[in-house]
Amino acid sequence: MAIASQAAVTAEKRGAPERIGLLAPSAKDCAAAAADEVVVCAPDDPMRFRIKSLPPPRPKAPVRAETTLVGQVKGSVTADQQTMPDGMISRRAMVNLTLPF
Repeated sequence: MAIASQAAVTAEKRGAPERIGLLAPSAKDCAAAAADEVVVCAPDDPMRFRIKSLPPPRPKAPVRAETTLVGQVKGSVTADQQTMPDGMISRRAMVNLTLPF
């Protein structure tokens, strides 16, 4: 019982904990500091060390292997796959020749 009453008395003496402000003072507060105070002044930009967000990714155009062969004839190579009726997958390389008319 003595310990419980002693704990109650010390809790009353303690009171509320001291609050310390950690926000950076503004530039006018830095100039008005008293001689016995330590004031740390910093830039007002809280986001200066944050990583900037990346721009949205650009959609990539499909890579086309295409070249001009003779005159206006163009040749291209593509890869293709098709599911067959029995469930197997047919993978193939396609060579295309195009001639505008």
